Amino acid sequence: MINSLLAVINWNVDPVAFAIGAITVKWYGIMYSLSIICNYCLGVYFFKRYNLPLDKLLRLCLLLFIAGAIGARLGQIIFYEWNYYVANPSAILKIWEGGMASHGGFISMVLFWFFYSKANKQFSFWKGMDMLAIMGALTVFFMRIGNLMNSEIVGKATDVPWAFVFEQKDFVPRHPTVLYEAICYLVLFGLFFFIYRKNKNLKTGLLTAAFLLILVPIRMLLELTKADANFTQWLSLPLVVLGLLVLVFALKDKLK
Repeated sequence: MINSLLAVINWNVDPVAFAIGAITVKWYGIMYSLSIICNYCLGVYFFKRYNLPLDKLLRLCLLLFIAGAIGARLGQIIFYEWNYYVANPSAILKIWEGGMASHGGFISMVLFWFFYSKANKQFSFWKGMDMLAIMGALTVFFMRIGNLMNSEIVGKATDVPWAFVFEQKDFVPRHPTVLYEAICYLVLFGLFFFIYRKNKNLKTGLLTAAFLLILVPIRMLLELTKADANFTQWLSLPLVVLGLLVLVFALKDKLK
């Protein structure tokens, strides 16, 4: 609810989108499902472009998302909430309540894709990484919208006219950091996909480098508005260094 034009926005959305009897469907789960559906559609486009076997796509997408979900959950546990999950182990499997660390998801998906591409020689690891860069930008957009619906990842207190009051947390006007991120990730997804479509001879690995050198630093900058930014910024720094290495090798046509 907006109190007035360019005024503080009171945010108090119910994390539950709807219920059917005893079954509740949460916004976070809806965003996760939309991410899978949209990325599958992207996968169809990619597979047709490279004449890859479409009969393997659905299984591959599901395995990638399972790997990403496991890694993201483990990342949340290890990097952010170790003490909580040790004390509440039954909460580990409740991914529909939120609590997914993108760093863990990124690492687990890359590892899975590395071993999968080695076992299935018709797939190029680095071409696949470029596809994952496009899909990754779209995925984190959906995840941040899910975080917003859960009133998670609140920003620092501020007096900017578009500040959000996350009523489920407190009544302090704060930066809507998750909304900043979601908007940037959606724009980057559009940019990456546009470049990919318009440049059939784009050097392999450049989109992967762009993901690491554009999206990750943007996240690091936006986290300056986040209430607990310091630790997560350090987690992102190695990815930027990796992006520089990927860029150098991509420009030299060393990635296949």
